[in-house]
Amino acid sequence: MTPKPGEGTPEAIHKIVREMPRPEELFRLCIEKLGYASKDSQWFREHFTEALTALMGEGAQILRGAQKKARREVVELAKTLDEDAHFELIGAGEKSFRNQMMKRAGVHMEKCSAWLLTRCGIPNEDGQKATGRSDRVCPNLQVYQDNPERSVVLEFKRTVRERWKEVRDEISRAGHSVWLITLDDYIADSLVEQIAEGNIVLYVSQEVFTKLTQRRGKLRSMNFLIEDIEHVISSRQTSFSPSAAQ
Repeated sequence: MTPKPGEGTPEAIHKIVREMPRPEELFRLCIEKLGYASKDSQWFREHFTEALTALMGEGAQILRGAQKKARREVVELAKTLDEDAHFELIGAGEKSFRNQMMKRAGVHMEKCSAWLLTRCGIPNEDGQKATGRSDRVCPNLQVYQDNPERSVVLEFKRTVRERWKEVRDEISRAGHSVWLITLDDYIADSLVEQIAEGNIVLYVSQEVFTKLTQRRGKLRSMNFLIEDIEHVISSRQTSFSPSAAQ
């Protein structure tokens, strides 16, 4: 049987980890630190990629600071143990911190993306209830179910690598095209080709977009994300297939 996340981790480590900022607190701290609550919709529409990148970077910095403090606590606790238990606790702590960083980053990106879409005036809803895993559905689940051609299914991933296959598998289940948004800088043309063959529209930063040449019909600059979503969900439109950004 596959162990549950955190199973086998010493309770002392769990206690230290629980004291670090939760996702909601992490998100609030980022908005406050960056001063985003005072910016208007137009600013976010013009700086969507910049804002998402800044929120992710700030979140990682805050969490790293909290983990640095937590590591010191683990070390102090380990000093009270015998040699074997000492190194076992240190190892368990590092594993827990790595897992926490990855999980918190994923949740943080989902929260930031949903908040930014709303600030840009894009109606959106958690897609998991209908699709099983999608981060957001625009404009809402009702339209997704009744008029799927007027809806957009969005997945936000920090890195692509092999994780894009999760999106491909979702398409095979739901039969709905998915737009994959990523801040990943390490994307090769060969990967773009594979993603396009999976009926996935890939949105990347403008810097990454200019470096890639394959499947431009399924590759878009994130600079056009808000405009593209509006094109689809507008009642005046019947269909939309993203093409290369100019």
